Amino acid sequence: MPKRKASQVFYIIIGVISIGLGTLGVLLPLLPTMPFLLLAAACFIRSSDRLYQWLIH
Repeated sequence: MPKRKASQVFYIIIGVISIGLGTLGVLLPLLPTMPFLLLAAACFIRSSDRLYQWLIH
């Protein structure tokens, strides 16, 4: 069980970082937005349904 919890925390951290980079991509012309938001969605769907629903809606 602790290994599953650790992977959930890892995916949440990567998802939050991806959202931050995606947000920066809106402001900076050379940084892409969509790949980071897709990565965040993939991480959140593996870790937290609540965060995934928040990102989608």
